[in-house]
Amino acid sequence: MKYYFFLLLIPLFYACSSEEKIESPFIIQEIKISLNDTLSDCYKVNDGYICETNHRKLIFLNNNFKIDTLLTKKIQPTFDLAYLDSKNDTIFGIEFGYIPIYYFLNDDFNWLPIEDYYYSMHEDEKYIVSDCCIGEYGGSIFFKEKSTQKVFSCPATCAVGLNKIDGIYYLTNSIAHLNGFSEILKIENPKNLFELTIDSLKNNCNWWVRHPLYSTDKTAFQKGTETIFESNDLILTSFVKNETFYHINSTEDKTFISTLENNQLNPVDSFSKSLFAYFSNLESTKDGFIYNFNNNEFRGFIELETDTMRLLLF
Repeated sequence: MKYYFFLLLIPLFYACSSEEKIESPFIIQEIKISLNDTLSDCYKVNDGYICETNHRKLIFLNNNFKIDTLLTKKIQPTFDLAYLDSKNDTIFGIEFGYIPIYYFLNDDFNWLPIEDYYYSMHEDEKYIVSDCCIGEYGGSIFFKEKSTQKVFSCPATCAVGLNKIDGIYYLTNSIAHLNGFSEILKIENPKNLFELTIDSLKNNCNWWVRHPLYSTDKTAFQKGTETIFESNDLILTSFVKNETFYHINSTEDKTFISTLENNQLNPVDSFSKSLFAYFSNLESTKDGFIYNFNNNEFRGFIELETDTMRLLLF
């Protein structure tokens, strides 16, 4: 599972009284499209969207969500595609193999090899941050310090958003297992997290289960974190917009865009569908993000594009 997010250095909470109604800053759109193939994840490009099918083929949707047959033909990979990724508005393709080979899609929609690709959900001047998840069996987030190559980590089942606000990291974790669970962790200094010194644990999704301390002191792995929210409501992702920290959370009936105040999620807008997602993928874009989801009833994505919050169902 891959998740990427963008960062804004701004205050954490929107100040308002409990009696004040927060005006939604979003234009809400809900769109349903019909296709002959089953799509999985979609990625934003300048002229539309590149989407993967369940058969590892690619489809190009224009900005009106119609298939562009010429570009669809052009973007088909010339290699055995394992999956797509995106970073800084560039689409990457990873080839199957014991030693993966990486490609990027240039402005002319041609696949070219690249050597300096690496996965990250966030990168800043001090850290390369990555995550991994194996569902109910656990997940983790890893802060690799650039200056020392040291790795600091904590359990994260599973990371769905990382926001850096006034120099502090806010990690949103969520899993749709059983009744669902979500939490938001505050990480003031990643160097205060548990340092991983055993190489075999540095990219292990549930390394803490395999650590010698697991049987004697499970709390040691939470060091450097503060839980500021936890709930059985499923938070799909969190983001910052116009100096406000927002959370997209789903109940049995609807999906809401909410703020967090007094340890409660307060809806400011909503979608008509419940998007209790078992499989998801978050990708940052220059104007916001795309959150791909898949559950037993729906496939599609939520897109934040400037002030428009768009729900697209396949």
